[in-house]
Amino acid sequence: MNYQYHYDELIRVRGLKKKPSGYSERHHVVPKWMGGTDDDHNMIYLTFKDHVFAHWLLWKIYRDKSSAYSYYMMMKRKKSNPNPTIEQFAQTNKGRKQSPEEVERRISKIRGKPKPDGFGDALSKKLKNKHHLAKAVVINGVEYKSARQAGEILGISHRTVGRMVKRGEAFYTGKE
Repeated sequence: MNYQYHYDELIRVRGLKKKPSGYSERHHVVPKWMGGTDDDHNMIYLTFKDHVFAHWLLWKIYRDKSSAYSYYMMMKRKKSNPNPTIEQFAQTNKGRKQSPEEVERRISKIRGKPKPDGFGDALSKKLKNKHHLAKAVVINGVEYKSARQAGEILGISHRTVGRMVKRGEAFYTGKE
C-alpha cells in the first residue's frame, strides 16, 4: 500500500488552513522531527480522528522511533478519551439550526422503528425445542428428554453428549 499517497491525499482533502468552527487540532504537514517548522505554510487543521490517522500513516511510512512515539502519544490521548468523535460532532453542530421536520425525521429514525416479532424473547422460546440441546437423545438404550438433561444425569457435559452422537455412540430421536 502506498501510505505516502494516502497521507498526501489526507492533507490535501481534509486539511484546512483556517480554523473551522467545530473542534479541530493543528497538525504539522512536515513533522517537527523531520525538520518541519511552526510556520503557517506547514500547519493545517484536522479533526481528532484525521489527526490520529495522519500520525498512523506517518508511522507506516517512516517506521522510526520518532514517528512511532508521535503515533503512540496520539493513541494514548485517544484511550484517555475513548469516544472523542461524539464531542467533535457536538462541537461541530453546536448552534446549528435545524428545521422542525429535520428534528422529527431524526427522532423518528431512533424511536419510531417497530421491533420485529419475537424481539426480546428467550432463545429457547424462539427455537421451540428445535435446538440440538432440546432434542431427545438415546444413550446406551436409555432415552433422555434432552442432551442437557442426559449430561446432568450422567455427570457429563452436554458437549460430550453431542460428541457421542457424532461418534455414533448415541443418537437423537425425532421427538421434540
